Amino acid sequence: MSANDIILDIQDLYKDYQLPRKNIFGKPSYVHAVQGITIQLERGLIYGLVGESGCGKTTLAKMIAGVEMPTRGGIRFDAEHLIKCDTTGRQRENSRRVQLILQDAYAALPPKRTVEQILNEPLEIHGLGNAAERRKKIEATLETVQLPLSVLSRYHHELSAGVTQKINITRALLLDVELILADESISSLDPISRIEIMNLFLKLNAQHNLTIVFIAHDISTVQFLCDKVIVMYLGVCVEYADNPEIFVNSMHPYTQALMNAVPTLEKGLTGEPLYVLEGEVPSPTEMLPGCNFYSRCTHPARDEQCRTRKPALAEKRSGHLVNCFKV
Repeated sequence: MSANDIILDIQDLYKDYQLPRKNIFGKPSYVHAVQGITIQLERGLIYGLVGESGCGKTTLAKMIAGVEMPTRGGIRFDAEHLIKCDTTGRQRENSRRVQLILQDAYAALPPKRTVEQILNEPLEIHGLGNAAERRKKIEATLETVQLPLSVLSRYHHELSAGVTQKINITRALLLDVELILADESISSLDPISRIEIMNLFLKLNAQHNLTIVFIAHDISTVQFLCDKVIVMYLGVCVEYADNPEIFVNSMHPYTQALMNAVPTLEKGLTGEPLYVLEGEVPSPTEMLPGCNFYSRCTHPARDEQCRTRKPALAEKRSGHLVNCFKV
């Protein structure tokens, strides 16, 4: 993998949120949402980012998009350091090229503007074209996402959730985006709309070499859509591999638990109960001395080293990285 293939380079990234003090003399406490993630993303691939609620997926996406600032660590987009480009004009340029699509399609759009006004706004902000050129670009992009021109005169609350999410995607595409961060972007949609959005992502990836980070809880959706999979647990990346490698040969105990918890037709026919991961989930306000997954780990070789030392994400097979001492 050459340097030109890397679109996103994340190095030792942390994000802490300070909690309100119980009293003015009390020691401050923090939620450690992201705890030292180092990972590289290749251009033109679709990545699945999975893990339980509260594991730091959305926080990571917001830092990449520039909505949140890291506590420490670095993010390079296309070799440009995102954290240090706020005074050179590059921050606005990068904000065009990296777009975040949220789960709530309606809340992401202003309610008192027509779709045409909503789509015109980012083009006007970035000074892209005159009125006629902007209109032409909007029409062409609506055709790409398979929406009729009639939606331009509508308000988004008059439209279905699936159409509204397509409008969010259209708004991102208008800025010649290179990296889309789709945060649970289909989880609130009906099954037909989900398939339409997934097929749209596949089309955009194939035709425009668009890199997509698809954040989801639904493992089967990630298996269908994504080229590579990143698994997070309590602010840490615990496994990273190609699809289908990670589904066939998952190595981290947490990843294996996620896979075993997926409902299947075979389990339904046999009456086999779904796997439930047991053990106490550590508080995100604690900085644990050892592995974050120690309290819930079922690996037979789990020992004192796991409790007292932090494992690092390391390559166990070609292209298959795991954060565990015992695999």
